[in-house]
Amino acid sequence: MRIVIALVGFAAIITGPWWIPLICMILLSARRIAPEAVIIGVLMDFVWQGSAVLAKAPFHGVPLFTLFGLALLWGLEPLRRRFLF
Repeated sequence: MRIVIALVGFAAIITGPWWIPLICMILLSARRIAPEAVIIGVLMDFVWQGSAVLAKAPFHGVPLFTLFGLALLWGLEPLRRRFLF
């Protein structure tokens, strides 16, 4: 299941809207430590950084998806330790 979610996230970077990789990142990070979430975030920032959709956004130069992926990776660690193991 984890591989399918990661593949959907990677495919949605190019073909889907911005919220599909975000949902995949959350789903991947909820159960286990997921470095794929950070990789999806980095690739998402590379692809969408020059986009005209985000050009008018106030945080255009900030790698938001990468930061969100790192926050999920490290921020959910106490939750995973407490409830899942």
